[in-house]
Amino acid sequence: MLRRATKLADLRHKADGKRYYVLPDFNGDLRVLNSKEIDALKRAKVMDKQVSFYYLINESLYHTK
Repeated sequence: MLRRATKLADLRHKADGKRYYVLPDFNGDLRVLNSKEIDALKRAKVMDKQVSFYYLINESLYHTK
């Protein structure tokens, strides 16, 4: 599952050049998100507003360059 998520993150990064994070979901799945999608989750109050991108880099299972 992690291998598939990292491959998806690399493909999406190659397509648009943005940084993608592989994060565990509360259902036990892995989600591949970029900063715009993370901001949308913060606005929808799914993710805490105090989560910083520094925290995401440290806590993500994988992130692109």
